[in-house]
Amino acid sequence: MTTTSCDPTTYEETDPELLFAPVTIKCTSDLLIEMAHEWDERKRKTTEYYRRASFTEKFGFHAMPTTTGRLCDLTKQPSHIAFDDVFLATNALSPTPVEEGGSLVWENENSCLFLGDLQGTKILAQVLKKVRQSERYFLRQVEVRSNLSSVDGLLELVRFSCDTKHLILVYEHLDLGPLNSIIADNYKLPKLSWTARTQVIFELSCIVRELHTKNQTPHLNISSDNIFLDRHFRCKLGGFGVSGDPLEFAFAEDIQGLGKVMVELYFENTSSKLQLASMVEQLERCPEDQLSELLSRRHTLLCDVDDQSLLSYLNLTQLCLKADFQSDTEKIFKEVYDFYEAQSRLCTAEV
Repeated sequence: MTTTSCDPTTYEETDPELLFAPVTIKCTSDLLIEMAHEWDERKRKTTEYYRRASFTEKFGFHAMPTTTGRLCDLTKQPSHIAFDDVFLATNALSPTPVEEGGSLVWENENSCLFLGDLQGTKILAQVLKKVRQSERYFLRQVEVRSNLSSVDGLLELVRFSCDTKHLILVYEHLDLGPLNSIIADNYKLPKLSWTARTQVIFELSCIVRELHTKNQTPHLNISSDNIFLDRHFRCKLGGFGVSGDPLEFAFAEDIQGLGKVMVELYFENTSSKLQLASMVEQLERCPEDQLSELLSRRHTLLCDVDDQSLLSYLNLTQLCLKADFQSDTEKIFKEVYDFYEAQSRLCTAEV
């Protein structure tokens, strides 16, 4: 049997007319089925390549179509970086966790986050797993930052990589890394004190409020693995989520996300999604007059915090978790601000 030899991954040397040309073969039915699947996969990959090649030829890397259909000017935005440079900067995208000497910060079903060093500067490289399905997410990050460059609380997108096989977003690196890694390790220094925890919640609410009120933009991806801290426990939000919900529902989702982060900062053993979901459900269902029963389940590092402060915190957390499209989000933000101010005064008095 003679077939045309062509590698679907080497697109520059592939003639689409040859690739899709019919091939006469004689084989068993099982082999025929297997080859048919391989043929379909080759056609899909090559079609994807030419679609992207046409896109690049038309727009280049200075402009990209956004999720709203407009063109996003990238001349004043993050510059493109070759995949090989990201590969080298992250120790060949080492799958070994950072704690064990590798580059992997975290991994979920959609992407992996790697720590790297690019020309002496530490970076975070988010590698999206499913290129075709992740395009909308990728474009949203570029689009949002072209419109929200004045928002200080967003993790800076410094580079991006876009080719036939990879979509990568390169962010600035903050000293302490993602919040979830600090929460999960009680022995990691510096420890997250009560003052630092309330500061994180306050700053997070300020970022979300600015996005909602000044920019009419929901974040849709508020979680502890997407919140990054510097050495002074000041936080920034990472990549935006994608949703087609009306603004009222999307804003409520952000408030609920804030509440879930507050749950993680209060309870221990919330590192897994199931554990966190269980804690969130318990707090949502707990009657307000029974919240005191949860005081004994506070985090080990919160043992010295007075009960009244923790009760106020639990009330505020419950308020956030129960937010819906009818909720007065501005009132919730004010509640967070008042709580933070009260805790700041207490800390100042104790000093």
